[in-house]
Amino acid sequence: MKEEIIKNLDNARQLENLYRYDKSTFKSEFNLIYPDIQEKLSAQIWYERLNYENEKISWGRKQELIFVLIASFLAGLIAKIPDFTSIDHDYFYQRNISFIIFPFLTLYFAWRLKINFKKITIILLTFLISVAYINLLPVNAKSDTILLAIVHLPLFLWTVLGYIYTGNSFNNFHSRLEYLRFNGDLIIMTSIILLSGALLTGITIGLFALIQIDISDFKEYPGQGLEARVNNKIVRLGSAKFVDNREDGEVDLHASKVYFKIDKDIIGYFRIANHYRSGLKDVVNQLAQRNKLSILSGDNAAEEGFLRSVFPKTADIRFDQTAFEKL
Repeated sequence: MKEEIIKNLDNARQLENLYRYDKSTFKSEFNLIYPDIQEKLSAQIWYERLNYENEKISWGRKQELIFVLIASFLAGLIAKIPDFTSIDHDYFYQRNISFIIFPFLTLYFAWRLKINFKKITIILLTFLISVAYINLLPVNAKSDTILLAIVHLPLFLWTVLGYIYTGNSFNNFHSRLEYLRFNGDLIIMTSIILLSGALLTGITIGLFALIQIDISDFKEYPGQGLEARVNNKIVRLGSAKFVDNREDGEVDLHASKVYFKIDKDIIGYFRIANHYRSGLKDVVNQLAQRNKLSILSGDNAAEEGFLRSVFPKTADIRFDQTAFEKL
């Protein structure tokens, strides 16, 4: 590549193509020959571009961060559809897991690359038709045709993503190669994350095994409590109703109680009370001058009296809110 760089120092377009074709090789080769070509202005510009180091961590533009947060939120909502409805989990994820990932990646690159509206419309229609097609197929676990459709759907959506990723130069060989590199990087990073999670899980299980504690069948019941099997004993942690299927006889308006039970024996409870910093009312008053204040809490209304005395009368204060209701 050295000869190509030297030959095209005055050809900005071709030099850019060489760089995009293989960025790492271009950088290493350019730095090797730079002492011989440093008198040229174009070489100086490229040297500074390739070797510039930002002193601060780059988190991307504000618009990108907002887009990623919104896309992550929507993807999470789609993933939770079986929990909000009566749809069978296995049925839903077998057919729709691709739509949790690919549509948002595709829209992100369409936005970044400023793809024209016509092409975006075609892609959106493709996704909608795919959703309708895969979910309107009959339920038949023994059908090879349906199984093939489910298997090939992610491959089809991966191709659609590639079509957008290459921008307006789908026939450009370098753009296609760049997409394959992107997939390679994505697979490597995903594998590292999964391996790290598996390693952490293995270490955790090993540590419990070392102290002869066997934990299995761990379950979380949102808004109620936790349950697990520890050394063949059922352990529950949560509200009185969840732990012992009864209401708490002693109403505590200033704290919450978390009960602990092993098999059929209630060991006791943890009393958890809120503690507010001094000067809270002054801070709330300052905020209320310019903002409309609200409180959404998953706890019971034990603190309502105190909070009403601190917050203005116009404040919207709600308790016993689920995670979905808080959205």
